[in-house]
Amino acid sequence: MRALHRVAQAAVPGPQRRQARIRGVHVEAKPGALATGPGWKLELELNGFFGLDEGAQFAPTASVDRGPLHLEARYNYEDFHTATFFAGWGFRWGGDETFLRAVPLLGGAVGESAGLVPGLEVEAQWWRLSYWLELEYLFDLKHGS
Repeated sequence: MRALHRVAQAAVPGPQRRQARIRGVHVEAKPGALATGPGWKLELELNGFFGLDEGAQFAPTASVDRGPLHLEARYNYEDFHTATFFAGWGFRWGGDETFLRAVPLLGGAVGESAGLVPGLEVEAQWWRLSYWLELEYLFDLKHGS
């Protein structure tokens, strides 16, 4: 397994929206390293954010890939006390060193916010440069936005 550290930035909800940063940890298991079996790729990520008046919240994310199939689960990511689940199909162009990967996603949210969540993840790499983008929109059925 390898762990990568990164800094995550998130807006903290509240009457005075503040920016907060906290170091996140990304763990990626080599194929077969965990009990996922051959062909499966498991990634675990733990990010967090805090507000000056609210305290800290952690946002764990787990994703599993097998070929083009992508499954993902998150908690406290879209909203506090909200779990989201996604399924998607990845499209990849290129080789190992230079590639573009796009994964259209469809998911749902339950908890503080509840609704339908379509999205898109894009990952690209060229030589030593890499790029990652995540787009999504929550159609909040609970609060009727």
